[in-house]
Amino acid sequence: MASRHYPASIDVFYSYRSTAFDHSQWVHRGGLVFIQVLEDGVTLAWLNNRLASTRQMVSTDRSGERPAERADRLCKNLENFCTNPVTLNAFWKETREVWMERFASEQAQHNPEVQNIVA
Repeated sequence: MASRHYPASIDVFYSYRSTAFDHSQWVHRGGLVFIQVLEDGVTLAWLNNRLASTRQMVSTDRSGERPAERADRLCKNLENFCTNPVTLNAFWKETREVWMERFASEQAQHNPEVQNIVA
């Protein structure tokens, strides 16, 4: 179950279904794409949102792209990002540094002894 990947402090609830879900799921912030992380934890299932309204599907954005074209471009960009070791390593290095700073800051707030170490 994908819900086991979230900390116990996060209550995962979906009003449209009460059963546990099998894969972690995301929706692109513009609603163009649905993504699931499959069992191996590496493979992404990518689905362009073809259920968007007819008006949205025929309209274009500021770049002149239709939503389906933009979704395809987003997929290609993600594929390029994930297959480029230099870009991927830089991303994970930056992400780790940000999370370590946040963790140290939270620990310092809750434990005065850590404040001396962090400072």
